[in-house]
Amino acid sequence: MIDCNPVPISDVPIAIRGIVKDKSATPSYRQVYAAVLNGSIPAERIKGRWHVAGLMPVIEHFRLGEKA
Repeated sequence: MIDCNPVPISDVPIAIRGIVKDKSATPSYRQVYAAVLNGSIPAERIKGRWHVAGLMPVIEHFRLGEKA
């Protein structure tokens, strides 16, 4: 169960692009989805859709550095 505000993985690339300095390093939906499926990013299915446990685990996994 996700303790923080869950973010649908379809929204992750746009949300991350808005907070990191290097916009070109923003992971695609497919990259986020693959990381969720292999267990690298904590996530859960809610009503059939994958949601990540906030954006910080994604930013840390893809080593996107400091926020803007």
